[in-house]
Amino acid sequence: MLKEIHRTIMGTTTAHQQKAPARALLLILLLLSPLLAPPLTAQVTGRDLPGYDLADSERLLQASLALFHSSRQEESIPGFSEIIETIRRSTPAEALSGAERALLITCYEHRARALFNQGRTDEAGYDLRSLISLDPGRPLDADQVSPKLIRLFETVRGELIGSVTVSAMPPSSPLIIDGKEHGATDGEAIYLFAGSHRIEVRRPGYDPWVQVVDLAAGQTLELGPVELLRTMATCKFITVPAGVSVYIDGELVGVTGNRPSAEARQAAREARVNPLDVSDFLLVPDIAPGTHRVEFRKECRLPLTRELNFSQPIDYVDSVRRLEPSEGTIVVRAVPPESTISLDGTVVGTGDQLLEHICSGEHRIEASHKGGRFSTTVTVNNGDRLELTTVLRPTLAFAGVFPRLGFGGGGEDLERVRRGLAGVAGLNLSYPAESDVDKTFQRFGLNPAQSPPAELPVDLLASLGRRLECNLLLLVVRDGEHRELRLYSTRHPAPEIVPVNHGGLDRALPRLASLLDAEPVLGRPWTGLLVADVPLATGYPVIGVTADSPAAGAGVHLGDVVAAVDGRRMTGAAMLRAAVEAAGTGGTLEIQLNRDGRGVPVTLQVGRTPILLPPVSGAFLYNRMLESLASKLDTAAPGSDEDLETRLNIAVCLLHFGQPDRAAAILEQAATTRTAGISRGTVSYYLARCAAETGRTDRADRLYADVVKQPEATLVDHEGPAAWIAVTGLFSTGGAPAP
Repeated sequence: MLKEIHRTIMGTTTAHQQKAPARALLLILLLLSPLLAPPLTAQVTGRDLPGYDLADSERLLQASLALFHSSRQEESIPGFSEIIETIRRSTPAEALSGAERALLITCYEHRARALFNQGRTDEAGYDLRSLISLDPGRPLDADQVSPKLIRLFETVRGELIGSVTVSAMPPSSPLIIDGKEHGATDGEAIYLFAGSHRIEVRRPGYDPWVQVVDLAAGQTLELGPVELLRTMATCKFITVPAGVSVYIDGELVGVTGNRPSAEARQAAREARVNPLDVSDFLLVPDIAPGTHRVEFRKECRLPLTRELNFSQPIDYVDSVRRLEPSEGTIVVRAVPPESTISLDGTVVGTGDQLLEHICSGEHRIEASHKGGRFSTTVTVNNGDRLELTTVLRPTLAFAGVFPRLGFGGGGEDLERVRRGLAGVAGLNLSYPAESDVDKTFQRFGLNPAQSPPAELPVDLLASLGRRLECNLLLLVVRDGEHRELRLYSTRHPAPEIVPVNHGGLDRALPRLASLLDAEPVLGRPWTGLLVADVPLATGYPVIGVTADSPAAGAGVHLGDVVAAVDGRRMTGAAMLRAAVEAAGTGGTLEIQLNRDGRGVPVTLQVGRTPILLPPVSGAFLYNRMLESLASKLDTAAPGSDEDLETRLNIAVCLLHFGQPDRAAAILEQAATTRTAGISRGTVSYYLARCAAETGRTDRADRLYADVVKQPEATLVDHEGPAAWIAVTGLFSTGGAPAP
């Protein structure tokens, strides 16, 4: 490449010599072109022109400099000329970049030296003039340039340039000339073109000094010493740690720097603070004299507020301000233990988490699991130790309106659904893009532009559950003017349908919202005590005491008369039930009995009886119950009472949807330990129902017969014996009860 450039330079030498006068004229025109050219509203630089490459000019400069420092110095002139002409032609003087300006300065200087060495003094003078126009203060190196050329340079500069020196009190104040910074007022000469110039000395906390001067060519103008009038205070703030925001009277004035200067480190040592811990100084100018409220703030630190008095317009240095940590601890108990826990959107682990050194303020705690999600915002104060349990909630995704109308045709219904479900508290709600739903429908051969079948493929629902991270799906399905709401679990294909009658969606959605918030009630307070609602002279007679019940354990006998409960006269069975509910599981009741004409006081501790969901009910949605129960099953210990009760209720839900095989599979894994009436007989009863509904009557008969042998087994709650219902089941299958 250099050889090619060298050949190019060699080939243009003679042409340059022949056209020297024309080139001199061109140089003059180039110097005058900014004055002659009309003003432009938008400038086009060489960097915008096709074919312009600054790197080519830089390579050509290196080749030209190599020739300049060789015995063939005159051959470098065409290279310098080409660079100068390329940049001047492509970029106006006022739009030159730093790199372009540096290239021109180097080329003008070296071409002037080469021309001068050839005796072409006038042309060298033109180049020196151009050099000075680019950098008035640039000197020539006396060690490399002949004294004659330096004298020529000074002569040219004397025809164009004057110098100004400015001194001020206080010294080293910022100096601004014609709107541009020119260092400080240190008394050094500043070279300027002859003419009028605006000289300014500005320093924070002082009134500015401004003067317009007329500078003649060759003149040396000395200004000063300028006395600046102090009107404002300044203050240097230093903090531990760095990066502290400083506010004065509520307005942010800056942030302390991260890298302490030598001055800041010395201030730290004087304050007996580790120099590695402090910030750099933050200089705040223009503080009006008087008392100001200064605040220091940083995330994870206790804020600090001080009233500082800046009584005089002088420079202040504040003492080292230390901000103490402001942190707390969050203890997360993950339920179930396999839940993934996130803090402020970042996963911190799976299972229980001890989150220490958490900055004070609001934080978002989230848990995700196949059974649902949990999300809450907590506020951490300094020193707090917050404990929370991630109780998962199922997620309901609104899949949209079917069939699709296109062009946002379901937008109005979408907004109605959003409004209607806004008050749902027991579920996480999501509204995914229709495209995410439609892609899954299409993958399973369903056209979103058509009404979907009532039962959806299980694999489709499971896929949507994974894609949308949900447990329940809600669809609005239209058939002409008719609409219906379909609620699906992602675990099985059968929907629950909420009809939309004359009131439309606006009336149907509030009812749906209340049903969605219903949680399964799997137990209630229980004593095992039954009284007849028939008053006797001394109270109400006891007609039932369940074996192994709280009533039996307290010593209540069949035939006793309940006279008072918790000191209040007995008024009937409803009063007793209300007292049991009010006491709650684990509470106590003081009961006054009459037995054989004498008073017998007993203390009865209220127990708990499990409750099974009814096979048919309009008080809740079975798909909704199914998801809550599945979440409970994930957390229940295998073989525990909770595990047994949950499996039984899941089986009831599946039987409600006509899925006896799946219900049986759940029940086969149920434990058979007795818990307050629910026992092996209860499980056998529901297994018998599953067998009967699938046509396996022999198996159903054996299971019903097993139930009859378990008279303590109950259904629904502790007052619903399974044995009598099992006898009915035997007759329905053609079997007979065992003796």
